[in-house]
Order: sequence, then structure tokens, then C-alpha cells
Amino acid sequence: LPQRTSRTRFPSFHQLHQQLFNIEVDDSDNSTHVVLSFSNPYGLKPNFNSYPHSNLLPEFFTNILDVVAPEGGPRFIVEVGSLHGHSAIQMATVLDYLGLNDVPILCIDPFTGDTNMWASYQSDPAVSKWVNIRDGRMTVFDQFMANVQFALSRTLTTHHILPFQATSTVGARWLEQSGYTPDIIFLDSAHEEHETFLELCL
Repeated sequence: LPQRTSRTRFPSFHQLHQQLFNIEVDDSDNSTHVVLSFSNPYGLKPNFNSYPHSNLLPEFFTNILDVVAPEGGPRFIVEVGSLHGHSAIQMATVLDYLGLNDVPILCIDPFTGDTNMWASYQSDPAVSKWVNIRDGRMTVFDQFMANVQFALSRTLTTHHILPFQATSTVGARWLEQSGYTPDIIFLDSAHEEHETFLELCL
């Protein structure tokens, strides 16, 4: 959990959306919402079963919320490494259940796939289940957006999940330059020894 100071700033969902995408969200117009307006160019269907490694359990996340609650949190959550959005949707579901409908979750990920996905998708049937390559790239971002869009159309409120298609380094420096300090950072990105150490140092 990041240390708060008197200068800590917590952005709203609308502020983040405007700053990242230069679009002011109008809740009566889905075309102004980056997720709800996603065009899904490859026609991907929401898929919550092919990737088995999302280990963020509701009980664990609820325990974290209990830690930040005495200080007024959560007000701003950052997830580094979102892949297909399973953990972000899990966090948003818990927030909604607790009536915290306006806590933004910024999902920082280049959405390129990690080393294991690129190295193993042709030889490992388990990996190939969650890898889809179109136009020379993995459709990780598209699957993330399709999954989150589906969740928003069914149960989730719309002021939580925002994608930030950037590396962890770019994301951390952008947060610093913007003056934003999250209540909670969920670091679940490259899973490589030196990369994770670098991210912890940022």
C-alpha cells in the first residue's frame, strides 16, 4: 500500500477518462465511454474460462479494503498487468457489492502478451487456449475490452475500470507526473525476476 502524504491526489473516474482519452464521459451516451463504445473489430466473445491463473480472490481483496478503510479508502486503485480483465472485474464486483460505485480502477498493461505466451503458445495447448493472434499481434487488449464491456452490460457499474495501454514504467511515470497516488496497487504484470524488481522500485 503506497504511503499517503498531504499532497496525495485521488482522481475520479471522469478525470482519468478525460485525461487519458480526451473525452468527457456523458453517462447518458455510451459512445463517450471508452469501454462501452469499444467496437470489437475482431468480433471476440467474452471469455472468462480459458485463462486459469487469476488468483485474486474476493475475500483477499475485501481484507485489503479493510486495511485502507480507516484512512478513507479506497479512492483510487491501480492494477499493473491486467491481461483479459478477470482480476479488475473481480475487484469492481466487490466494490459494487460494498456500495463503492465510483472508485476508479486503472488497468496499466501494454496488452502485448508476456514471454511465456509468445514462447509457448505453439507448443503448449494450455497456453494456446488464451492466445489469439490477428494482424501480427496478440488480441489481449481486444479480449480485455470484450470481457469488461460484457461485465458492464450485465452487472458492473460503469465508473470503475479504465484501460491504460502502456508499460508499467510509462504508467508509473505518468502517475507521478500527474500527481496521483493510489490507495492500492495490484502488481501482476511480467512475472519476470528483474522486471518485477524494477517495477517495485518505481
